[in-house]
Amino acid sequence: MSSIIRHAIHSNASSIPLQPSVAIQKACPKAAGILAGYSADNNKVSKPASITSHEQSKRTSIPPNELSRWQTNDMAILTTRQLELSLLEIERRNRQQQKEKETTQTSSKSANAHKNEAAILVTICTVEGVPSVLFTRRSAKLSSHASQISFPGGYYDEDIDSDCNQWKNKLIGTAIRECQEELKYDVTKLGIDEHAKYYDKEDSSIPFISILGQTQPVPSLTGSYVQPIIASLNYDLPHHTSIEFKTLFPGNIDEVDWVFTIPIKTLIQNETAEPLQRWSTSYSKDNKKSKQEVLGPVFHIPNEYNLKKEGDKIWGFTAIVLRPLLKKVFRPAFET
Repeated sequence: MSSIIRHAIHSNASSIPLQPSVAIQKACPKAAGILAGYSADNNKVSKPASITSHEQSKRTSIPPNELSRWQTNDMAILTTRQLELSLLEIERRNRQQQKEKETTQTSSKSANAHKNEAAILVTICTVEGVPSVLFTRRSAKLSSHASQISFPGGYYDEDIDSDCNQWKNKLIGTAIRECQEELKYDVTKLGIDEHAKYYDKEDSSIPFISILGQTQPVPSLTGSYVQPIIASLNYDLPHHTSIEFKTLFPGNIDEVDWVFTIPIKTLIQNETAEPLQRWSTSYSKDNKKSKQEVLGPVFHIPNEYNLKKEGDKIWGFTAIVLRPLLKKVFRPAFET
């Protein structure tokens, strides 16, 4: 996006005094500039990852028109090779589903799954002055991805989100709506101002949330078109274990069972890797089928987090989106 879009949200939780975050004021124009810079510089689109000659000979290509659907002029989350492997895994899963499901209705749903559009809101904030990222843990009662760590988000709803014509991307409205539904903060007024200076010191009504930009979309393993939207919370938040934080973000118990933040520095320090199925490749050698595992990023949650459950970690889709944003946007934006 070529300009910062401000999205004002005012909460009824007036009993909790929140001060504007000085660190966010300094960092977010930098972050927005970094994201906007990719739209103006096509040379920053990631190149294909290197592969062996044997793998090249066994490689199945994705048609260029299918790749171009995902490779917009925004910051790349996936390399070309990672995107190809993801789309091949989606095809494999769709074929498997069609074999397992015999009814025409179910088969049709599988074939059209890739037409779904969704958005996630990747939100940076400060917590007691510390630059951080906001996450949720999905409810254990959900039918898909239960108990997984994620960013707020969900599917585009034409009946609701089609009214969000003020956005340059209709999925921004989806990301904001889903975030509000999951975190359950109380919205009483929503205003848009695309032309005002960012953090005009003479303007006391600093927006609660600002949209900073977006990245290239990323396919989910169901084939859905998922658009990461990058945002900032402009007021310094209390610690996520405090009563004040839980009052601000009580969470929708039907969708999430934990709303929390992790410092950017901690995320970077705690990054590891593990095999990721969406990027693994299968090939034949000496008439035997083999599988080459490819590692994906994992971010471990600090042990001192009192609501952490066994197995909690940031992995899969959420980690894939998080890693390049940490390295290319968030860390550079907060560097002095």
